[in-house]
Amino acid sequence: MSGATDDNNSASAAEGERGLALAQRRGSPKFFIADRKRAVLACSPELVDCPLLARSLDVLCALLERTGSLDATAFEPLDRESMLRIIPLSGLYPGCFALFIEPINGRNDAIVSAVKRYDVTKREADVLALLVKGFSTQRIAQHLFISEGTVADHVKSLFRKTRTNKRSELVSRVFHYDHDESLRLDREASASE
Repeated sequence: MSGATDDNNSASAAEGERGLALAQRRGSPKFFIADRKRAVLACSPELVDCPLLARSLDVLCALLERTGSLDATAFEPLDRESMLRIIPLSGLYPGCFALFIEPINGRNDAIVSAVKRYDVTKREADVLALLVKGFSTQRIAQHLFISEGTVADHVKSLFRKTRTNKRSELVSRVFHYDHDESLRLDREASASE
């Protein structure tokens, strides 16, 4: 029995190493693997001794404090130009997370696609673009010259249209539509009834 487990662990480790090598060759986003205690187990070379790594760990810890645990991919704003994609790991790394630092500005196509896909109004699209950048309700209201109540109404409408309940779920849905094909099919079926 332990021989099979050792084989599975070896296969998983080999897949992880191949994935890491492929990510580095493709010029993928900066990333690292960390545990709940802020220990960094691996990171891309450009993050070694970089203040961005410490800020990312702060964001991870704040998220875990807020939520208690993380069962699915989450997105958290890091600064005005980048976001943190946080993926809980299992297998060889239970209780650890893969964190990818990704630019926000290169993601406008995902927002445009979501606007079309979920039948989002122009003003909801404006709110969504600022939500993705991590703006608070108050900052969105100030930026768009509308009341905080109006922002809250737009956010609720976005939640309803995307079938989400939290801002992190909304951002995840916008950037990972490929995992959400069943929602599109459900919406089409509902519309034809």
